[in-house]
Amino acid sequence: MKIEIPKDAGKLKVGQYIDYKMNNGNRINQVMSITGLTREVVLKFTPQQIADVCDFFDEIIDSIEYKFVSKYKINSVEYGIIPDINSLTFAEWLDLTAYAENFPKNIDKMLAILYRPIRQQLLNRYTLEEYDSAIHLKNAKEMRNMPITIANGCMLFFSSIRKESELNMLKSSMEKRHQMMEEMIVILENQLKEDNK
Repeated sequence: MKIEIPKDAGKLKVGQYIDYKMNNGNRINQVMSITGLTREVVLKFTPQQIADVCDFFDEIIDSIEYKFVSKYKINSVEYGIIPDINSLTFAEWLDLTAYAENFPKNIDKMLAILYRPIRQQLLNRYTLEEYDSAIHLKNAKEMRNMPITIANGCMLFFSSIRKESELNMLKSSMEKRHQMMEEMIVILENQLKEDNK
């Protein structure tokens, strides 16, 4: 029996990656997720064949590269990544942060937030549909068909922005604490001056 497995990471889809990773420890389900074969067929494999398929697929996963693309077409719908990551709405940020907590299970949901249908386009500039979780999270199913190399490029981009934002929040918090301490010192100095009179 010939088994169809993506031979390079560029052909690996987000859905295959998620299903494979989420079935870690269950090699039969892992083989089913990457080959599309039924349980009945996979159960006819020898243990060595199952191990070989999983080992081969692990090598492919280890070779995944990062490819950042700003626009991607799925089923005749053109999706664009949020053009200005600093303009994320609070709802987008909240949902992204929540889904990032259960990685890799929610890669498809994160992609559905970051890549949305393009509403208008002029040359290389475009606007996206306004974010509505009830509408756009339904696109997670479509995002499962995106090549994992593109998804990884997007996740790398998002994680670097997330870290930068967290550092900025920490810096802002520290600056506020420093300012409050200076104000308290002034108040204490004034109080000491009053007490010494």
